[in-house]
Amino acid sequence: MSQVGELRLRMYVTLFLVFAIGFAILAFLLSLFGFSAIDILVFAVFFFMLQWYASPALLKRVAKLKYVSKSEEPKLYEMVERLVQQANVPMPKIAISPSSEPNAFVFGRTRKSATLVVHKGLLNLANENELYAVLAHETGHLKHNDVVVMTFASFVPVIAYYLAISFLFSGFSSRGRNSGGYAALVGIFSFVVYFVSELLMYGLSRTREAYADAYSAQATG
Repeated sequence: MSQVGELRLRMYVTLFLVFAIGFAILAFLLSLFGFSAIDILVFAVFFFMLQWYASPALLKRVAKLKYVSKSEEPKLYEMVERLVQQANVPMPKIAISPSSEPNAFVFGRTRKSATLVVHKGLLNLANENELYAVLAHETGHLKHNDVVVMTFASFVPVIAYYLAISFLFSGFSSRGRNSGGYAALVGIFSFVVYFVSELLMYGLSRTREAYADAYSAQATG
């Protein structure tokens, strides 16, 4: 099996584990409180849609992004246009982050609505070939639909963390000793799920980065 094939298989296995563990535990916890399968499904879909819709807007605000036009950054646009044509993916919006770290990333709800962010630090430190290789790496993320994959996968640890905080808080604040202890136990269990799913997410993230590196090497020669 080729290196890319091994990376793809590892990604699928990790995604399966994340969702299998996350949704099995979610269903178990909610069923303890009398929720039906339909209730659990509706809750999961609602929470995912909230995360999917709100995350890009929050990221834009936190990163203090400045969207730029082709006339403002002609060389950057030319590189990205060349790469997306080669990869056969939609042209992303381009934004500059004021961060001094030499970094770049892509985010968005879909490939068509994606934004490619380049840090000021990268523009200041990288030469043209280095910048092109980094942009090819980010184009690889777009080609492999990583913006969608990671949003789906991150849903499980996010909801596990939300359940852990909710139950732990109710457990320690509840006046009833039995109900409070029960809620705290569920909260601790949810936190364990969050910890395990986060470890799996780290592995998935590293696999996706290696996958994008492999694409960058192929695209740039």
